[in-house]
Amino acid sequence: MGDTKHSKNTASGIAARFVFHKAVNVKCVNETSIEVTFREGVVKRYDLTELAEEYPVFKTLLNDPALFRQARAQGYGIIWSDEIDLSTEEIWHNGETVRSAFDGLLSMKEATDRWGINESTIRKAIAAGRFEEGIDIKKFGKQWVLSRGSVEREYGPALADIDPELEYPEHVKRRIKNQQKS
Repeated sequence: MGDTKHSKNTASGIAARFVFHKAVNVKCVNETSIEVTFREGVVKRYDLTELAEEYPVFKTLLNDPALFRQARAQGYGIIWSDEIDLSTEEIWHNGETVRSAFDGLLSMKEATDRWGINESTIRKAIAAGRFEEGIDIKKFGKQWVLSRGSVEREYGPALADIDPELEYPEHVKRRIKNQQKS
């Protein structure tokens, strides 16, 4: 039923505490599957075909495309009607992860390696305010974590992603030439 965390309880010793996963958005991706976005930033895809084979109410749902498209996230469940709903815990534990909350995050080392730039270049950009803390970057202890999108915005595509057929700004062309020399 949820990820279990234990905490001391003076009356009973150790008591289990359950962590439930709240849905913030749902969309229908085809005639049998939904994608649910959770509060944690994780996106899971869930196919209702197996449920429809076991529970007639879900078979009815899949046979009515208009009703199926009415899916809405409501706290800890996905709701279609007063009679049809599905626990987010079922989706969390049995759905396929499409996106994690950590996708697109880079350490400073990953960014410098992928973009072929010095760490001091990124540190200077941080000091100059070209990255917005809490949105583009976040510091954990002594380590900076950057979003891939913000690094791309500032320095262009990562070296491995450069398409020789495309035209790039001058600072990206210089970076490519410098990387090719080393």
